[in-house]
Amino acid sequence: MSYKEITGQPCSGKTQFLTNEVQSNSQSEAYHQGTFRKVLNFLNGIYYLGFHRTITIYKWSMLESASLLFRHNIFRNAVTKFGIYHSLYPLAKDNSKIHYIDEGISHLPYLFQNTSTKMIVEFLSSELKDIEIILIESPAGNEIQNRLMNRGHKRLKFISVETFVSRNMEIDRILRDLYPKLCKTMDVS
Repeated sequence: MSYKEITGQPCSGKTQFLTNEVQSNSQSEAYHQGTFRKVLNFLNGIYYLGFHRTITIYKWSMLESASLLFRHNIFRNAVTKFGIYHSLYPLAKDNSKIHYIDEGISHLPYLFQNTSTKMIVEFLSSELKDIEIILIESPAGNEIQNRLMNRGHKRLKFISVETFVSRNMEIDRILRDLYPKLCKTMDVS
């Protein structure tokens, strides 16, 4: 069994990679959550994180260049990722399937654009040791920029596409350096 998280910058091909993996291997499954499970995972995430770590995530969310509603959505999204990890990781250890999580807790550096990536990775270090990570390699900056412009992204309401791509490329470089030392395994695809 394994618990694998897929991460990478927006429009790098994470969802397509996940779809291909699940379709090509009957021993794998993608984690999906509906509204009810999202609420449960959020509450489970708060329980797992505790007061101080939850407040840290809230503070990071409030630093983002976005509307207040969007910053609260970032907070909810980040905490929910911990709820998924807390509830799924122990179960995943006890069965034979490969459990894929699209944008799990290893994806937090991409959520918090205005917080030090190294600080976020340090915050995640105790969880990362259990996680097999697949970092989806980003195509060249112009390709990512074109995909973002064609598909759209909620962040682009608040920052320029050039700034967003540049920051995500920087996060990619940092994670390529740090994650192999901290994660159970890390593959770049």
